[in-house]
Amino acid sequence: MQGWKDRNAASDRQQAQRIDQIYERTNVVDPSTGQGYKVDAGANHYWMNNNGEYISTDQSGYNPNLDDNMNNQRWKELQEVR
Repeated sequence: MQGWKDRNAASDRQQAQRIDQIYERTNVVDPSTGQGYKVDAGANHYWMNNNGEYISTDQSGYNPNLDDNMNNQRWKELQEVR
C-alpha cells in the first residue's frame, strides 16, 4: 500500500510541475513564515504586500519599500523555490 501511495505522490508532483510550466508559474516562499505561493515566472525577485499582491522584477537593487510610487505599503521579499 505504501508503494502505491508513493507512486501516486510522485505522479501528483510531476503533474503539478507540468501545469506550472504550461501556465508559466514558479513557486516562491515567504522566508519569515514558510508560506508558499505560486506566481508568474520570469523574474529574479518577487515581493508581496500584506494584501497578498505581488510584484516581480529583474532589478537586483530594487526595493519597493523605498519606492514612493508604491503608496507606502510594506513589502516582503519572497524566495524562489528551485
